[in-house]
Amino acid sequence: MNKKTFNTQEFLKELGNDLIHDFEKASRATTPGIKGGVREFGVKQKLESVLPKMIGIGSGCIIDTSGSASNQTDIVLYEKNICPIFSINDDPQATYFPCESVIAVGEVKSDLGTKEIRDAVNKIASVKRLKRFTEDPLSFRRLNSTTVDNSGLDWRFDQQNNYYDQIFGFIICKKFTLKPETTMKHFLEACQKNPPYLSPNALISLDDGLILFANGQLSTENMSDSNNIISYKHPQGEFQYLLHKLITVASNWRTTDAVPTENYIIGDAHKKPITVSNILEF
Repeated sequence: MNKKTFNTQEFLKELGNDLIHDFEKASRATTPGIKGGVREFGVKQKLESVLPKMIGIGSGCIIDTSGSASNQTDIVLYEKNICPIFSINDDPQATYFPCESVIAVGEVKSDLGTKEIRDAVNKIASVKRLKRFTEDPLSFRRLNSTTVDNSGLDWRFDQQNNYYDQIFGFIICKKFTLKPETTMKHFLEACQKNPPYLSPNALISLDDGLILFANGQLSTENMSDSNNIISYKHPQGEFQYLLHKLITVASNWRTTDAVPTENYIIGDAHKKPITVSNILEF
């Protein structure tokens, strides 16, 4: 009897190759808007086919409780079972996600040059500037969990200094239009225009490899903990790297203890006294 096997590595390699073909097909579209939409759809479709179902995938803007909003974002990964979504006429351009439930955001480009780098870096920075609401920085929860951890340990929630309290940001493209070392230079220059904690966590080219911040030769999560940037081809594939990283973030990184349904749907109404207008005794 023949032994039946299934090789997940080969499956994911083929999925990554399919994504490259999707990018190539998108280039045949007649307008930049259509091209961009086709590329975004391909990335979302491939991610959704593999990522755990607790992770929702959409497009739109990210908001916080102060009313601030990010730029429109190509890919939004969010807590599917927790996150309320506010959409005007189901238009992705006018769909809003509370930052407390956003896991990661991504910018999708076809050919990545200097202009595209600056645009993507600034869009991700506009997301990371948002403040996740908390009344107690010693109280937090893991992403995709409603269980609050307030053990009293001095491991306070801090978006600026703790990378695992931030929204993960990535840029994905088919290829670099410049040499990798030149792309690295322009990527660093774009990131240096913002505070280090606002930098993207990864730049991914399906053809040319990864660009990551690093300390020595060890990759770090963003510019805050780094003294250089590195470029290399991932041995298992760039799409596989992204999948693994997103699952790690969704399973292990933190957000504030406040579940968004309370702050964004009823606001602070639960803190105000209720004035009863009528009473019917029975």
